[in-house]
Amino acid sequence: MERFLIVQVTEGLRIIADNYNFEHNGKYVELQKLSKDGYIRILITDIVAKEVEANIIKSTKGIEEKIKKFSNDQRILKNYPPLNDYFNQNHSENDIQSSILNKFKRFLKNGKVKVLSSKKVCDEEIIKAYFDGSAPFKPKGEIAEKSSDKRFEFPDAISLSTIEKWADANKTKVFVVSNDDGWKEKCKDNKFLISTDLAQFIADAQESSKKYFEKKIKGKIQKLIPEITKQLEEIYKDSGEFFIDEYEGEVTGTKNYKFSNIQTSLLELDQEEGKVSVWLSANMTVDIDVSYGDTDTASYDSEDKNLIIHNWVETTWDTELWIEAKIELQIEDDEVEIMDVIDQTPSSQFKIQNPDWENCY
Repeated sequence: MERFLIVQVTEGLRIIADNYNFEHNGKYVELQKLSKDGYIRILITDIVAKEVEANIIKSTKGIEEKIKKFSNDQRILKNYPPLNDYFNQNHSENDIQSSILNKFKRFLKNGKVKVLSSKKVCDEEIIKAYFDGSAPFKPKGEIAEKSSDKRFEFPDAISLSTIEKWADANKTKVFVVSNDDGWKEKCKDNKFLISTDLAQFIADAQESSKKYFEKKIKGKIQKLIPEITKQLEEIYKDSGEFFIDEYEGEVTGTKNYKFSNIQTSLLELDQEEGKVSVWLSANMTVDIDVSYGDTDTASYDSEDKNLIIHNWVETTWDTELWIEAKIELQIEDDEVEIMDVIDQTPSSQFKIQNPDWENCY
């Protein structure tokens, strides 16, 4: 039976989980990833943590003998190469238990799981008696398994009460995912507990994390605008050409860059790899230093049929251009790095047709 307590708060979605199929099951892997990336937060009670460990030990009790029996009964499989390692290794009960328990501990660590104490709900000695198998509880190693057994409901009652107090204290709605009728009934009795579906929650959490990620990225992009425009200046600096009618000259320098009406949009967003592509467009005003041949003082070569330039004009034009660029970003540990700024303006050079002579100075 799987049980989750999902807490929704302003920053995103938080989850309280109490099942131990946590490493290979897709939904647990996704929950852990969402938590690790900071979109959700996983909490469990100390009762649940102890139950998980107790069930792991119970499930692996006598496993060494079972493996030996299987190996003997199915020894023909020794001839199957992929199973050679299985048959040639010793599988001790302690090693198996330790391996699985360590996986649970890694889940708690990697998922940044917070363990809620149940001390305020139930005396610690009573909890210890339950897990030690002291009277009136079943002997150690005989954990109740059926909901018809009242002792099975004992840890559930403590966990639910612990979580209920936590939700009440934080005034936070808790979305409960469980097939257990008792948990569902409890949701009806508390305004903070709401029964919901796990598959739907994960879908909602993924969508919520995507929107939150996009919102966060857009905010970080705005903070990077000064650095992006600075890199754009370097791209355009000291480059370009211009045309006056059929004549042409050179751009000898640029200065006084100003960007306005800056617009950005996400082209590609790889949340898994932390890669983001952004399209940027903007109005850019810039003072362009130009040099071109003075046609007024030029002479005409009738033989070659072209003008011979004798003097060069050097001046500055105040020019406005519409520019476009593709920005490649990399996100790691909540830090954003500009990987590349690629000019996508129809021409990366300044091409000016019939400039406004009134702006010359």
